[in-house]
Amino acid sequence: MVLTKPLIVAARDRVLVAERAGLDLGSASIEDLLHSHAAAERAGAMAGCGDVQAPLKGPAADTPPAHRPAHRPAHRPVHEPVRTSLSHPLRIDEVLAGPGNGRIGLCICPGKCGASLKGQRWRRDLKMDLEVVQRWRPDAVVTLIETHEMEMLGVTALGPQIQARNIEWHHLPIVDAPHRASRLDAIREAPSAHEDAKYVLGNGKRR
Repeated sequence: MVLTKPLIVAARDRVLVAERAGLDLGSASIEDLLHSHAAAERAGAMAGCGDVQAPLKGPAADTPPAHRPAHRPAHRPVHEPVRTSLSHPLRIDEVLAGPGNGRIGLCICPGKCGASLKGQRWRRDLKMDLEVVQRWRPDAVVTLIETHEMEMLGVTALGPQIQARNIEWHHLPIVDAPHRASRLDAIREAPSAHEDAKYVLGNGKRR
C-alpha cells in the first residue's frame, strides 16, 4: 500500500544535474521551475494550500536518505497557524468613481494560498471568497496581479470561476517595476480595458 506520493519541486538546472549524475528519482513527480527562488515560492504555496503534507526543505531535502545523519528524521510534518476565509473573511472596501457615482471595490486576491509578507500564511478558499464578491454584486472584476503570481498563489481558476458566476472579468496585470511611474504606464497602455472601466463607472455600476 502506497502511503505517500513524492513530489520534487526544484530549479530546472538542479533537476538536470541529478538526471545527468544518474540519480534514481524513483516514482517521484517533478515540477521544475526556472530558478530556486521560484521553486521555493511554489513549494511554499503548495504547503500553504495543503497540497503537500510533509514538505522537506534545506539540507535534509538535498541529501540522499543513505547519507543523512541517523538522528535526523527523514521528514517532519509542518504544522503552523494559517489565515483562512473563515478566520479572516474577505473584506471589500468601496470608493466612488465616475460621473455616474460608480463604485470600485478593493480587496486582496480571493482564494490565495501561501506565504505572506506580514503575519501568518494564507490558506483561503476561492469558492467562499467569490461568494462574498458575488454578494457585492459587481458588474465587472479586474485582476491586477500577473499570471505567474496567480500560479504562485494557487488561483489560476480565478477568471473562469468569476465568469461562471455571470460576472465580467478582465485581466489587467500590473508588471513589477522598480518605479511607480512604470506601473502607471502599464495601465495606460491598455486602452480597451481603460475605456471599459470608464463606461462601467460612468453608468453608476460596480467594478
